[in-house]
Amino acid sequence: MADEVTRIENPDASEYVSQLLGLVIQNLAGMGVSTKVSNAPIPDKKSSLIVEATVGLGVSATWEILKFAVGTLNPSRRASAGDEITLNGKRYAITEISEEDSDDLGDGD
Repeated sequence: MADEVTRIENPDASEYVSQLLGLVIQNLAGMGVSTKVSNAPIPDKKSSLIVEATVGLGVSATWEILKFAVGTLNPSRRASAGDEITLNGKRYAITEISEEDSDDLGDGD
């Protein structure tokens, strides 16, 4: 599994997706999984958004962590219909993550 890597992107620079990726990265760090993060500044603010993360897990395992993170985020802040995430180039609506099984990923791992 050490050779498996998944690239997660925040294609629309969504604040919700950035929060989601932050939670994923925090959980993976606690598990000792390697991560690499790219941030972009938010105009007119002193903060930044996570726009990309590379994690040392396969797509299916990453999908399961994403499902956990979506369920863990503050219930008052839900994904909007336009919030999307990209896993190794394939785009998913955030709402799909909590509704679908990893069998639908089509990546074979």
